[in-house]
Amino acid sequence: MNNRLKELRQLHQWSQAELARKLGVSRQSVNGFESGKYDPSLDMAFKIASLFDVAIEEIFIYERTNAMPNLVDRVKNFVEEQISYLVEVGVMTAEELLERYAAQERDFSNLYLIRLNIGGKYPMGANLSGINLSGANLSESDLRKVNLSGANLSGADLSNCSIEKANLSGANLSGANLKNTLVNESNLSGANLSGASLKNTQIAESNLSGADLTGANLVYTNLTGADLTDANLTNTHFTYAIGANGRIINYNEALN
Repeated sequence: MNNRLKELRQLHQWSQAELARKLGVSRQSVNGFESGKYDPSLDMAFKIASLFDVAIEEIFIYERTNAMPNLVDRVKNFVEEQISYLVEVGVMTAEELLERYAAQERDFSNLYLIRLNIGGKYPMGANLSGINLSGANLSESDLRKVNLSGANLSGADLSNCSIEKANLSGANLSGANLKNTLVNESNLSGANLSGASLKNTQIAESNLSGADLTGANLVYTNLTGADLTDANLTNTHFTYAIGANGRIINYNEALN
């Protein structure tokens, strides 16, 4: 989507840094908006239009060759359907996600949320219970101590994440990618991990009681001290995994 943001900024004789301060974003974000690298969120589009005192459609110009839903149509849908937010495909910061979650938005499916720093920035852990992050890209994110109980993370990319001491009880992690993820001391009781990939995953001392691990692939996964009481291990593969008793197990070998 093309836009007139640079033109309007220059008319006001503002630098990118000055505009960024007025919008409460980074200069890199302003540069990304101007270059068309990514579209602003719906809230940000309203903020930009208000700042320049013009209609949104006078700033953002939709090209019919662009496959991404245009911002003008999103605004019309916003008014017509009288809903608070629309699901977008794009980049979002931890601050934006938490802000929107606090405003009762729950659906962040298929968003590009790479390298979110929630656990590290908020030491006591953020509450994201019941959030929909299905198919979202959370690769390399810091989610330590975050409350994700009942969250929908099916098909989400959680590779290389840190979610130690997080609450994932009752979460749907079916088909999620947990490769190289740190899940130590987390609560996964009742979580659905069916078909999940847990290669090189660290889930030592985690609570997996009642978790569904049907068809999950646990390659070189550390399960030392994990509680697997009543867990469903049907067709679960343990390839050179460290079992709950601390010894190496293969495939469907019993966890004594």
